[in-house]
Amino acid sequence: MKLDENQLLIDLKQLFEVKDYKNCLKIIEENEDCITKKYYEIIPYKIECLIELNKLIDASVIIKEELSVPYIPPQFEKFLRQKKKEIEFILKDKQKNTISYEDIEMIDQVDEATLLSMLANLKNFNLNNIKEQIQNVFSNTQISDLTKSLLIACLSDNKLNADFVVIKEEVMIKFNPSNVFDIRDSENLSYIQNELNKIKDIEINTLEIINRLVMTYLLNIYPLQIEEEDCDNLLVACVLLASSMMNNHIQNPKIEQIYLENRGKINKLCEKINNLLETI
Repeated sequence: MKLDENQLLIDLKQLFEVKDYKNCLKIIEENEDCITKKYYEIIPYKIECLIELNKLIDASVIIKEELSVPYIPPQFEKFLRQKKKEIEFILKDKQKNTISYEDIEMIDQVDEATLLSMLANLKNFNLNNIKEQIQNVFSNTQISDLTKSLLIACLSDNKLNADFVVIKEEVMIKFNPSNVFDIRDSENLSYIQNELNKIKDIEINTLEIINRLVMTYLLNIYPLQIEEEDCDNLLVACVLLASSMMNNHIQNPKIEQIYLENRGKINKLCEKINNLLETI
């Protein structure tokens, strides 16, 4: 059903506000031949919807056509030029983040920063033909344990069925990414988080730091796991470190008791985590 321009604008605003870009674009196209007086108010909606729907070329074509008209209102011209820059930035960013299979084949020849930038893209490729290069990464002593752990996690998400060897905590570990545990679902992490939730009156910022420290340590030793009896020690170590960072003392009898009973182990954990943080 055709809408008058005023009603069309009302409907567009409502759809756009709830991010229903598909239907917003649909009703513009259905009523395009009726748009006259409100043209410069309605066409921006069309361009915005095309961008949101990732139809960047279509949006670019419209912008180019509109800018080629001899006269357009200054405010509309400003909008068009802003959107033109926005699309150019998006396309440039996409191009920058595009990784080819040839790039993946060189995974063992790049520096650590480049390797980290490649990890998110591994899921898009069949990795069976580069198992040797992947093992070279795990054997490279110049690559940090944390980065190797992130690689293992990515290979696990990829369900790569292959055997690899990595050294963590001076232990040689043989593992297959297709069946390693997911650290996010590990019993150790779940236990520590449950114990942490029992501690009252922790500021939200301190709580966030504690969780990050715990995850950073567990990820660094992955696919190893800490012994069950060491979970409390790791929790206390991270509580102490976070308290020191935030300059606020957390008073908790259980935390204090665990520290008194395991002072040596906890201090070593604190030292390890501090050293790890310096390398990040």
